[in-house]
Amino acid sequence: MILWDYDFEDEDLYIDKPPEEAQILKNSMHMSDDYYLEVPEDLRPNEIETSLSGLKSLCRSVCEKFGIE
Repeated sequence: MILWDYDFEDEDLYIDKPPEEAQILKNSMHMSDDYYLEVPEDLRPNEIETSLSGLKSLCRSVCEKFGIE
């Protein structure tokens, strides 16, 4: 699924902390030190249509929930 989490928004919580505090947070979340440096793999051609279909469904359900056309 595309856009399945929002952990990218938490990066500032770790970057703005002193290294010792950031390490404690990362350890408590079971995060590797290079967590924010990893780049996800591109979708394979056979995964694209399924992922787009899932994204369309997600968007449709969110729009319905909030009355957006």
